[in-house]
Amino acid sequence: MNRFKTSIAATTVFAVFLSGCSSDALVKFADELPVSANQQVETADQSPTGILYQQVFEQLQNGDLTGIELLLDEILRTAGDSPDTYRAQVLLSMVYTARAEAYFSMTEYLDKGFKKVPPTEEEVNSIREMYSLIKGLYESEQPLLAESVRYVLDHEDSEAVFPFIFQEKTPITARLLFQGFANGEQRIPDATTFETFILQETDEMFSGVVGKSFDKKKLNMAEFLFRIQYSLRPEHNDLAIEMLNQVLELEACDPYSFMRVGATNRLADLKERQSKADSF
Repeated sequence: MNRFKTSIAATTVFAVFLSGCSSDALVKFADELPVSANQQVETADQSPTGILYQQVFEQLQNGDLTGIELLLDEILRTAGDSPDTYRAQVLLSMVYTARAEAYFSMTEYLDKGFKKVPPTEEEVNSIREMYSLIKGLYESEQPLLAESVRYVLDHEDSEAVFPFIFQEKTPITARLLFQGFANGEQRIPDATTFETFILQETDEMFSGVVGKSFDKKKLNMAEFLFRIQYSLRPEHNDLAIEMLNQVLELEACDPYSFMRVGATNRLADLKERQSKADSF
């Protein structure tokens, strides 16, 4: 199915069955009212890349992530090694992160629900194809997330501007069904609800990432790195550790920085896990 592209891997409990698997509502920059599409077109850079960015920001302003990756991928193909590529990689990493976080949210509900309402064989068979698709897409996106983050680290551009507002427009209907399953109040959701959950949660998670990662129209690098590293899987621990060390450098002069404390704790945890893995 091509209607969505998501980030999901098997939970421990769900894998057993298959082998037989908040955010700000409104993000607004510079205290500005949104300009109309016509005004944007009049002022936009009319180069091919500029036109593509115009489409990206218009969709984001409408709270619509549909097709954003295709537009950003096209920018990467045409912009070369430029600030436009840097901006595209920042936004791509946020989309990948949002879907990864949507996955983790879903799997938490599944883990709880499986312990209370184990699914029947018929229920497992009904969701097997969708779950396998979601899991495969999650695995395929992890290298892309790492690639985008690596580019952002290596090409930091403090002057890059991201002129958009993002407001997720989807409800949380699917989440309510997963919450009901997690609480033991209903059976496991069907395959369509799995897909809907990822679409709805990705919108909300993207809004949260954007809301915390920008200061007006500029990227707050420390916030960006601190949030994004949580979505990297163990195979990218070295990159996550590098990101956290940079957060510590960026926050070194702020005696009240909660991120410095959080990054220190997270860094210790990742290093401990890495040490245990290396010992085997």
